[in-house]
Formats: sequence, structure tokens, C-alpha cells
Amino acid sequence: MDLRLKAVGPTLYDNGTGLFPFLDDTSYYYSLPNLRTTGTLTLDGSTEQVTGTSWLDRQWGNWSWGPLHKWTWMALQLDNGQVLNLWDLFDDSGEKHWATVLSPDGTHRVVSVDPLAPQATRFETSPTTGQRYAGKWTVTIPALNTRLVVTARPVLQEIQANQPFTPGINEADSSVRGTYQGRPVTGDAYVEQFGIWK
Repeated sequence: MDLRLKAVGPTLYDNGTGLFPFLDDTSYYYSLPNLRTTGTLTLDGSTEQVTGTSWLDRQWGNWSWGPLHKWTWMALQLDNGQVLNLWDLFDDSGEKHWATVLSPDGTHRVVSVDPLAPQATRFETSPTTGQRYAGKWTVTIPALNTRLVVTARPVLQEIQANQPFTPGINEADSSVRGTYQGRPVTGDAYVEQFGIWK
């Protein structure tokens, strides 16, 4: 790949400030969710011109991996211009689920999200790591009257991590369809499942 990325529009600051409690410490986190992308892609000796939109994350901090069990993280870009950074994290203290919503005018909202696991379906098991990943989720955000169905295409898009706390990480390109504030929307998503999934 030979790509040029140019940020367009506002930056997403997770938790509205770019700082939030995370695994017994804190995490700094921001995203550039709308990067105008142009360039070339070469595959099997054939080069094609490509254009599109990219998403860049930057996260750092001093947290401990010890309390972590697993998480599902989603980056969602909706066709109405709304962008969401969503977490559903399990650690020693329980489950935490929330989303930061960025509007085109740069305003942020931090909202509670219903737990993802009870509505997750289309599970498949990795033949390499034995990890079991979901392929379809229902995202419900009561405060925004929002219900989105996120579908991985395909389910298994696993990276071989070979770490004790996560033998594999599923990084799934996904589609979105549903309603946002009661109005129909579609979109794209990137779904990460990290930790021990079985």
C-alpha cells in the first residue's frame, strides 16, 4: 500500500476529554475518524488506484493487564455523519459498557450502551487458537433512541497474538444497519474482540 491520509473534520476524544479510567489506571485516547485516503494498492503484481476513508486511533497509558478478562471494541461510522467509539469491557471489577459519540459539528456525548454479549450471535471458533468470536451484535443506546445491528464480514478475521492473555485478536471489518434517534441509518464498523473468548 502507498497511501496519503488527510484528516477532515473534528477529532474524537474518547470519554469527551481523551482521558478515562482503564484497567486500574487511566488511558489517554483520541481518534481521527475521517481521514481522506488516496493512493495505490498492489496485490499479486497488479497495482490499482484506490480512494476511501480511513480511521486512525492513538491510545496510551500506564494501565495493568492483570485485571483484564476481555473486551469488545467498536469504531462505527454512520451515514448520518455520527461517529462512535464503543467499549464493552470485562475486568476483575465487572463489566463496563459505554460509547463516545462525535457529531459533525465537533460536539461529544458520552452515553451508556446496553451490554453486547446477550445479543451477540453468529459465533465461530478459530481453528488456530480455539478462540470463539461473535459475528453479529445488537448495539442499543437508550439515551439516543438508537438500535444498530453490526455484522462482521466474515466472522473470523483473527490476528495470531500468541500472548497468555489473548492468543488471538479478532479484527473484523463489519457493516451497520439500524436506527439512530429513530431514523434509519447504515454505516461501516471495525470490531475488535480481545482477551480470552471461548
